[in-house]
Amino acid sequence: MDKLGLEYRAGLSFVPIDRNNGNGIIFPLLIHATYGNGKHMADLGIVQAITITTKGSAFVRMPTSFGYRFQTEVRMFYRVAYTPLVSYIYNFHWEHWGGITIGYNF
Repeated sequence: MDKLGLEYRAGLSFVPIDRNNGNGIIFPLLIHATYGNGKHMADLGIVQAITITTKGSAFVRMPTSFGYRFQTEVRMFYRVAYTPLVSYIYNFHWEHWGGITIGYNF
């Protein structure tokens, strides 16, 4: 039987951006869902990544994730995803990214 898994996450990260913006403090807020029947699942996520820089600018980006997840019986999982990055505050642009994950559920 298919089941829906839903989780929420919040975080904090610090990253150097460039000379014009300085360093960035990023506050990501994430909603993540899996849907499937145990081993084979659709894996979807959407994030609002609010960034404030040390040079006084701020912006919001929306990383998303559309992928396939294979969950093993020993709590390991493997994921392949299309992970575009969408920016929409000042000017709309779409960056194409992808990802591969090898993970462990605690």
